[in-house]
Amino acid sequence: MPQLLRLVAVLGAFVTVGCEPAPAGPGAPSSPDADPFAPDALLSVVVTMPDDEWQALRRETRSLSSVVGPGCQSAPPATPFGDHEGDVTLDGLAFPDVVVRKKGFLGSLSADRPSLRLDLDATHAGAAFRGLDHLVLNNAQQDPAVVRTCLAYGVLRDAGVPAPRCGFAHVVVNGFDLGAYVHVERPRAAFLRRWFGDADGVLLEGSLSDFAPTWRQTYERERGGDEDAAQLVQAVVAALDAGDDALLARLDDVIDLDAFFRFWAAEVVVGHWDGYTGNRNNFLVYAGDDGRARFIASGMDATFQPLRNTPSPAVLAHGMLARRLYAHPAGHARYRAAVFDVLATAWDEEVLFDRLVQGSTLVAPHVPDLVVFDAAVTDTLAFVDARRAELVSGLSPAPEWNEPYPPTICFPPAGSLTFSFVTTFGSWPTDDAFAAGDGTFAAVVTDEQLVAVAVDGAPAVGAAAGFDDDGRDESRVVLIAPAVVGADRFVVPVLSIAAARAAPGVFAIDDAAVQGLLLGIGDDGTPFVIARAYDGTVALEQASTAAGAPFRGRVDALIFASGF
Repeated sequence: MPQLLRLVAVLGAFVTVGCEPAPAGPGAPSSPDADPFAPDALLSVVVTMPDDEWQALRRETRSLSSVVGPGCQSAPPATPFGDHEGDVTLDGLAFPDVVVRKKGFLGSLSADRPSLRLDLDATHAGAAFRGLDHLVLNNAQQDPAVVRTCLAYGVLRDAGVPAPRCGFAHVVVNGFDLGAYVHVERPRAAFLRRWFGDADGVLLEGSLSDFAPTWRQTYERERGGDEDAAQLVQAVVAALDAGDDALLARLDDVIDLDAFFRFWAAEVVVGHWDGYTGNRNNFLVYAGDDGRARFIASGMDATFQPLRNTPSPAVLAHGMLARRLYAHPAGHARYRAAVFDVLATAWDEEVLFDRLVQGSTLVAPHVPDLVVFDAAVTDTLAFVDARRAELVSGLSPAPEWNEPYPPTICFPPAGSLTFSFVTTFGSWPTDDAFAAGDGTFAAVVTDEQLVAVAVDGAPAVGAAAGFDDDGRDESRVVLIAPAVVGADRFVVPVLSIAAARAAPGVFAIDDAAVQGLLLGIGDDGTPFVIARAYDGTVALEQASTAAGAPFRGRVDALIFASGF
C-alpha cells in the first residue's frame, strides 16, 4: 500500500507537469567528468542537419519481408540505413559534422521518432562526450513507460550480468521536439575491457539468431575476424550435439556456463520475452582471451511485462542453448537455482520502485502521450510487485518445456495483392461494407488468380473505414474491402495503419505502423488468415479521421503464407 500511495502522488505530479509544454534546446554546459548516464539527469540532445537529409533518414526502413522472406536465414539482414551528417549539441557542448544514423530492427522502427546513433568521431578523430565517442538513442517505441530498458539493465548489472549503462535524453531535431529517449551505452572496447578484461576477441550480435544449423548464419560480426567468428558459432553448435552425459562438460569448454545460467535467469526475471532465451533475438556474444563465449544483454525495451509463448511465467527456453540445458536434469537444477539467486541478490522491490519513480519523473514532461505513459508506469509497478511470487510459484515445480523448435522463420511467398477502395471515414464498423463503399480487387494466392466478380448484379467489392476495435481504438485506423471472388466465396483485405498516417501520401507496409492482411471467410462465417502483407505500399489519395471525410486509396503488396 505505501508503494501504491507514492505512485498515485507521482502520477498526479506527471499530470501537472504535462500541462505545460516542455522547453526545447540545449542545457547549460556541464562538466566533462560528469556521468553521461546519470540517473538523476536528462541529457539534452539537439541535432541540426539539412532538411533533405533528415527527411531521407526518417524514411529509411526495413521491410519484414527482408527479415522473414525466402532465404532469410542465409545471412544477417542487410542494413537499410545510410550515413547522414549534422551538428549536435550535447548538454550545451557543440560537436560539428557528426555522422547521424537511424537504427532499429523491426519493432522500434519509426519515421516520426526514429532511434538514432550519433558517431561523434567519424569526421573528427578523438571527439568524445564524457568519454563516449558514440551515442545510442532509442525511441522506446516498445516501452510506453520509457523507463523499462534502464530498469532491466540495472537488474542485470546488479546480478553481475554484462549489460550496458543506461540513462535518459530529451531529443530535438531541426527544432522538432521528439521527446524522451533512452540513452544506452554501446558495447565497444571500453565496455568489453570493463566487463571481460580485454577487447580483442570476437563480438557477435544476434538478431533472430541461434546455435542451430539453420539459425547460425544470421549473426552479425561486430569485432574480430570472420574465420574466428564462424569457428566460435560452430564450436557451440557442435557442443550442443553431445549427449546428456557429456553435454555440460562439452558446453563449458566453449561457453562460460555459470555466466550463461545467470544471464538466462536474469532475462526471465525481468520479463525479457524478446531476448535470446525468449525469442532468439536481441543479444550479443563475446569470446575473449580464453575463447569461451559470454552473453551480453541487449535491446531490453520489451521487459517488465508478462512473458509470451511460454507455459510458465518463470521459464523461457526458446534458444537452443537454453532448450538443451533446461531438458538436462543438472542444467534444469542450475537454472532454477540461478533464478532464486538473482531474486535474492538483484531483485529489490524498493530499489526498483525508487528507480522507477526517479526515471519516470525525469521523462514525464517529454512523453508523447501522458495517459498511455501513466498506465504503463502503473503496469510496470504492478509487474515489480507481483514478479517474485510469480517466479516462486512458477518454479514450484518447474514445468517441462515442450515448445516446438522451428527449423526456419522464413515464410514462403504466397503471391500478390492489389486493391483499391473508396469510402468515407466512420463507415466502419458496419454490417454491410458493400453499402458503405466500393473499389477493385485482384490477387494471386499460391498460383490461384482471384478477381472480384459481380454476382446477380450485386457489388463485387465493398469498403469501410474507421477507428480500429469497432471504433474504440483511436490510435489506429482500419480499412476493410471485402470482395466477392466466386459464388458464395468472399475474401477480405484488411489495412490497419497508425492514425497519424491517415493523411494523403504513400507509405511502406512495415507490419507495424502499416499492416496488411488477406482474410478468408469459413463456411461457418468465421474469418481466417490466408496471408499477410510484409512488403509493398499504401497510397492514400484522400484520407482523414474526420467523420464523413472521403477515404480512398490503393494497396499494392506482396503476401506471405504465414506470420508471427
